[in-house]
Amino acid sequence: MHEKKVGLRATFPYIFKKREGKKAKPSKFHDRLLPGHYDIAFEITWKTITPCALNPVEDVTLPKSATNSEKEFLGYNRRWLTYDGRFVISPFTVKSAIANSFANLMGGCYRVNTVIESHRNLEKGQYPYIGAYKRYRVARDGSSKPGILVSISVLDNGDRKVEIQPVKEYHLKRGKNDLPQGLKPKDKIYAKVKNRGHFPPEIKEIRKNVSISESKYWEEVKYYGPFRYGKDQKPHKKIAHRFYKEINSKISGIVKKEHFLSRDELKTIVTLGGCSDRGVQIEWYQDLRDLKPGDFIYYEVFNNGTLTIGKNFLFKSIFYHEDTVPPENIECRDLDFLCPRCSMFGMTEKEDTETAESKVVGFKGRFRSSALISDVRVVKEVVINGKYKFIPHKSIMLRKWLDENGNEVAKQVLLPIMGPPKPNKRDVDGYYDKTTGFIKGAKVYCHGYLNDAENIGNIDNIPESENLNHRLRNFCQVLKPGIEFKGTVGAENCSVEELAAFLLLLNTQFSDHGFKIGLGKAFGMGSVTSRIQRVWIRRSDNYENWVPIDIKQLDEKSVLIELSKFISGIESAYTTLKKIREAFNKVSDMELYQLKYPTHGNKYWDKKQRDVYTPQA
Repeated sequence: MHEKKVGLRATFPYIFKKREGKKAKPSKFHDRLLPGHYDIAFEITWKTITPCALNPVEDVTLPKSATNSEKEFLGYNRRWLTYDGRFVISPFTVKSAIANSFANLMGGCYRVNTVIESHRNLEKGQYPYIGAYKRYRVARDGSSKPGILVSISVLDNGDRKVEIQPVKEYHLKRGKNDLPQGLKPKDKIYAKVKNRGHFPPEIKEIRKNVSISESKYWEEVKYYGPFRYGKDQKPHKKIAHRFYKEINSKISGIVKKEHFLSRDELKTIVTLGGCSDRGVQIEWYQDLRDLKPGDFIYYEVFNNGTLTIGKNFLFKSIFYHEDTVPPENIECRDLDFLCPRCSMFGMTEKEDTETAESKVVGFKGRFRSSALISDVRVVKEVVINGKYKFIPHKSIMLRKWLDENGNEVAKQVLLPIMGPPKPNKRDVDGYYDKTTGFIKGAKVYCHGYLNDAENIGNIDNIPESENLNHRLRNFCQVLKPGIEFKGTVGAENCSVEELAAFLLLLNTQFSDHGFKIGLGKAFGMGSVTSRIQRVWIRRSDNYENWVPIDIKQLDEKSVLIELSKFISGIESAYTTLKKIREAFNKVSDMELYQLKYPTHGNKYWDKKQRDVYTPQA
């Protein structure tokens, strides 16, 4: 790995972890305890090791947004859930955090956005990549390839079956050479060319004929016609003509019907563009319905059979989010075949019909959680003035909260903007594999040292500009590190392997695994460690009695020995699971790392930057 020295070592905020896709008919339910299986409950303590923000509650007595002196809306203004003045991690957050980690360890489906959202006019800085349908620009980095359309036909469902002849493209600039008299499309000609990397070679000189001795310096190409570019296929200011040479075998495939929708139809499922820095709405649309055999097109193809096309080399493609999920990881919807995560934590099956409301079938799962409640009690709220370099010369009314001893336990912080990523560039390493067309895996946030939310490592990378002050910014209530939360979680009808997984995940001193919760995870916020304080076990042959086990002072080996008295095979299962699947999100060395994105600017995607910020494995 290449690392950039910044006092601390810099690493990218997350990695993609491929999950096992095994699915099976569930044999374990919560209505009975099977022989050789166990009901188990854990009393756990979660401790914040970096600043942490969970903001599900709106205080109706306060404005929805912290505002500046001009009363401009600058972001959401929410609070922690509290009970009797104590901070609370809700059962839903606890379950979600444990379920995601369990899935990464044991295997599980990928749940992606399948809500279809129509086009909307965006404000400056807002991200358009929100719904189930994703649009992205196919770039000339090996993804966008030139070709000539051989045939195109409409299928019954509206998709198009296409055949494409791959070609190598050549450009002739204006004023370089006049075309030979009477040159027609498909006529052969000889060209002396200059290669330009990802860009098509530039023709420097053309001839109708060359001698045999000269032929090695010239390429035989075919004339296509005048060069057109852009969404409206306009003449180019510099490039006059296009030439080509057929390469490789013809390819065929299916292009989804969404690529051929009219502008108004496309707007019903996806956003067509955003807002420029000048506040102007920009829509990018290209009508592909008039494509015909012989047209020069560009295409992108994946080995999963996905094929997309456009009229110019930087064309917009669209895909349905779930189509990028590997078949073995498709979200569980069939109650007869569940992944390990859904078998343990439950799922919902929806059957859409045209004549009735969706039929919802719930599988409850076997995991249970209480709320985790902190020992800290808030007794006072104080208003403070906040200043940020990207809002120059403006003061913002913020708040901080004090405990019974007058110590600050939480404060309101303005986080950097975190919007949905572009689907073809999920920040550095790409959201999906450009060969397979499938997403690379589930996102796992890395742990990195951060002692204060106002010292986020890459806050200095944000330009000093109010253009970034939009509704994606969060004014969040941030708890300081070191606060402990206590509560109980449990699971019914667990196999020995499932018990071993919970031991790995719930006790940091065993596995060195930490959970990530709340806002700002990519900047180092929301890291918590988990400790098991007590365990209760129930077996099928002694169903009436819960056996308590106090493990607070025991090390890993001692705990396994103690548990093996009640759970046959736990030591072997634990050792095997730990050996095969080492804890994937360690916190032991987090103080060595500052989580950072590459600096903003035109070189954001340069290979040099990608090398510097290679994700941690």
